[in-house]
Amino acid sequence: MSMGHDDFLRTVQTRARRASGVIGANGQMRLHGHFWSYDEIQSGLALRRDWGVDQDLIPFFGDWHEVICLSSSTGRVIYLDDSRHVMSSWSDTEAFMESLAVEMPESESSESSRLVHSEISSGLADKVQALLQAKKP
Repeated sequence: MSMGHDDFLRTVQTRARRASGVIGANGQMRLHGHFWSYDEIQSGLALRRDWGVDQDLIPFFGDWHEVICLSSSTGRVIYLDDSRHVMSSWSDTEAFMESLAVEMPESESSESSRLVHSEISSGLADKVQALLQAKKP
């Protein structure tokens, strides 16, 4: 690992503390959780095999289901999903830092959501109808 990579890993938690999302190849992605401290990054190195993360990758964000990692050989930053498919990647740590978003648009809350369409099986519908009829005076 190069000196620049080590400096990035030592400072990413502080530099990215206000980030709530990241802009990648697939658009905006909300980040849930926090960037790891340098000690957490070092502890995480021993867990890579257990979580199916390549030994070349150094995780520094995520819950191990989804992780953002630094490639120690290429310097690329890679966002992996739970199946270890690449969700997005950045050419280097600076490109990744530039892609961080402090404010992400909120998703629709349940208050503003509304049911557009619903279906139940005909058997269940008949049972509900019978119960309603039985309760009528």
